Order: sequence, then structure tokens, then C-alpha cells
Amino acid sequence: MKRRFKLCALCCVLLFSLAGCGKEEVNFLYYTETAIKTLDPQLASTSAELSAVKHLFSGLYRVDAEGQAIPDAATDTKISSDGLTYTFTLDSTDVFTDGKDRSFAVTAQDYVFGLQRTVSPTTGSPYARNFLAIRGAREILNGQADPKTLGVRAISATQLEIRLIEPDDGFLLKLASNGAMPCNKDFFEDAAGTYGLTLKSIIGNGPFYLSGWGDTNGLTLRRSGEAESGEVTRLRIIPENGDKTGFERLMDGMQDAAVITSPSEIDQLAKKGFVQQNFENGTCALFFNCADRYLSSASIRRALSASASASAALVQQTALVNATGLIPGSITLEGEGFREAAGNALPDIAAAQRYATYQLGLAEVNASKLSGVTVLVPEGSNYEELFRAVNQGWQKELGAFFSIETLSLEEIEKRMATGKYDIALYPYTVTENDPAALLQQFMTGNAANVTGFNDAEFDALLSQAFLATGNTQSRAYIAAEKELLWQAPVAPLKFQTSSFFTSAKLSGLVADPFGPVLDVSSAVFKS
Repeated sequence: MKRRFKLCALCCVLLFSLAGCGKEEVNFLYYTETAIKTLDPQLASTSAELSAVKHLFSGLYRVDAEGQAIPDAATDTKISSDGLTYTFTLDSTDVFTDGKDRSFAVTAQDYVFGLQRTVSPTTGSPYARNFLAIRGAREILNGQADPKTLGVRAISATQLEIRLIEPDDGFLLKLASNGAMPCNKDFFEDAAGTYGLTLKSIIGNGPFYLSGWGDTNGLTLRRSGEAESGEVTRLRIIPENGDKTGFERLMDGMQDAAVITSPSEIDQLAKKGFVQQNFENGTCALFFNCADRYLSSASIRRALSASASASAALVQQTALVNATGLIPGSITLEGEGFREAAGNALPDIAAAQRYATYQLGLAEVNASKLSGVTVLVPEGSNYEELFRAVNQGWQKELGAFFSIETLSLEEIEKRMATGKYDIALYPYTVTENDPAALLQQFMTGNAANVTGFNDAEFDALLSQAFLATGNTQSRAYIAAEKELLWQAPVAPLKFQTSSFFTSAKLSGLVADPFGPVLDVSSAVFKS
């Protein structure tokens, strides 16, 4: 699958200042909310960083437009009959290059070292849990074994073997993730702690090389080899400066892709012929501050949550669908849709039971009614309409009344982070394809746990999921979500759909919904 033009790439760098071996340069411009801090594949985490790494590096496998793992640097893959041993033959022409004066072969040992770094606890890689099925990974991550004992070895310069402790149906997809990217040990050690932090301290083997990196202008990458007609030869990833919106830049031809949330802007772009993809990658939910006198009662939270979910289900809005759990529909686990496997995780409390549950909660906190409880609601007609329905349900079903404060999302985030709130309606966008991305934010002691929720059973289930693989991991995540929603520090109301727009002239772009993360390696602009 992977096309190699390394010899041409080196010749072109010497002969031409533009990518594409002298052909007309084809640019792709993309603006991101955050600036890129690191290009270390084992540590990159933001959408901007992940998009850059996808172009700078090639792993054994890559993800296609259908979300399937396809061969990249692996020219052949053999899997043993018991599913425990994977043997890969690597592309012998694959090289690390900076597009200028440095170029050296990628070997199987580079993949060994990359995976060892990923599972080493000293690295702190967010991708370590993806590879717990590899022999020895769990012991290494727990600090009980040396990373060199990982079940990965170089049979030869172009043959790599990976041994698992149990079959993992989603293993090839995991090998397409950042944690499985190759890392040359000598180059890494020469960087002396700066690997991936500067222009000179990163070198990749991907379809593009890094040609520029600055705080204001962002990242510039150029294609490593000769481009086919219409293929992107220069990719720019630019931090948002606030001068214009993504919608305005798309309409003005100053940007080639953007996430759009405004219904009116979505309609305008669709009418203009822009290509639209929809991703269910967010959850609009009520967050309860469990430190509040009243909201410390799980019964009160449970009654408020059940009533709010029922009321929200009656509201029909563009880009919002009724939530059936906390984890939105785009999340997958072991290559399968998490939501499909988990089903409806919301507590089943009938309308007739909600009032009794609420009264039980009031008795638990020795109160006859709620007093002085304020709900923070984001500015915007969609959020305000949604909360009106929720509030009416609370008044009608429970006889519960609240003060309301309408604020910007930024101000609500600040209030939640400092614990200066009672209840907040907040739309949370998931930035990585991992059930833990949302769930772990409710673990005891987690700095991101803005609810102050503390539940030993939930913590145990989630900790079990972190260290498990396969079906055991899936069951633990599903059970953890159900336990969380039963204790109700958070009440999911709607799943949010993000609309991702690209130029009508562009085809072949692969967009991961979480971020989103873009791959324009095979994208083509039509003339």
C-alpha cells in the first residue's frame, strides 16, 4: 500500500525548492485550536500534533477512510493460527529523512524501540494501554519489568515479530496508532531530552518531512517524494489566531477543511457544495458538584438525571441526538462500536419513581427542598432551549426549582475547574478514540474530576479496564459506565454531532472524528 519515492525525494530536494519534483505546488491549509508542542509520536496528543505525526511517520499499518487498518510500511503480515504471534516484513526502501542532509534506513529494531518507549512508565505515553496484549507489557507498565523484556523482537533488519499473551482482534488498528511508530534509538539519544521538541530533533519516515515550525506560523510539511497530479505537496497546520472563523476562511478559499457547529453556517456550506462528514463525538451533559450539600446525595442526583434525560429526549435539534450513555457513538473498542456493545446505559427510573427518589434524597440531606442551587447554562439558543425543557421537567415532576446563570462556555469551564458551581450544562467533545477519555475524568483523585465524585466500585472497574484486554476490557468499561451513571455525578442529555467540511475539489482525505485528525497523504485536488 505504501508508495516509496525516497530516491526521487532526495534528488528533488537538491534540485527544486518546491515539493513534487518541479510540478506546481499543491497546498493544504488547516487551522487548529492549539499550537503544536511536541512531534514525539509516543507523546503527541492534541489533534494538531496527531495530524502532524500522521504525515511525518509511517507505521506498520495506516487507517483508511472506512476506519480499517491497511498495510503501510509492512509489505507482508503473518499471524499464527492461535492469534498470538505476528510476523511483519518491512519495506526495505523505507528511510528516515529530514528532506535535507540526513537519511538512513528504517529497520525492525526501530519498531522494537518505539514500542518499548510506549509501554515504559518513564515515557508516560497515553498509548501504553493500547498494547497491554503484548507479552510483558503489563509488567513493564507497572514498573515490574525492564522495557527490553517486551515481547517484540527484530528477527532481521526487515522482519519484526510481536508476541501477544492473548488474541486481540483490534491489534492491527492499534499498530496504526502513534504508539507503534518507529523510533531510532541513536537519534533519540542524540536529541538528549529534546526529541520531538524542535525542528532539528525530529526525523520521520512518513510521506511528508518537516520543513518549518514556528509558534505563529505553525507547521509546514512537504511531500517526501514525487507527487501524482493534484496530490498535496505542502501541508500547513496553523494555530488559530482569531482573525477569522473557520467558516469565513472556507468561504473565502483561505482554508481547506474545518469543523462547523452553527446550523446556519452548515446550511450555507452545504448549499455551496462543500463536502460534509458528520461525527458523533461529543456529549452534552449536566455535571453535578458532589461537594454541594444537596448534590452530595446520589438519590437527588439520580432523580434529577432521570428527569432531565426524559425531558431532553423531547427536544429535537440540529446536530443533537438523544444520549443513551456518556460515551458517544463514534467511540470504538477493539474495532467495534462501543455504544452498540454497551447499549442504553442510562438508569431506568420510571416517572412514578423519580419523585420518590427525589424525596428520599432530601431526607438523606435533612432538607425539605433545594435552596440556593444555581445551574450554569452556556450562551446559545440550542443550549438555552434544551435547558428550558429540562427545567420545566424538574419543576413539574419533582417540584424542584433552581436559579439560572447564562455564561460563555469559557467562563463555565473556569467555574467548573475551580469547583465554583452547583450544576453545569456543558458540551464535552471527545478528542481521542478511547472510552477512558471521558470515564477517567470521574476517578477519585483525578485533577480533571470537576464533580468531586468519589466511588470505590467505579474506580475499581475502570482500573480493571485499564489493565485488561479483549472482551474482559470491554466488559469492565461497560460496567464502569453503568456504575457512573447510576451514581449520577453526570447526566448525559444529547450526543453532539460535529460537521467536518472540506473543499468540493478535494477527494481522498481521511479524517478521524476525534480532533479531528487529518491524513491528506492520498488526498487529491481536482482541477
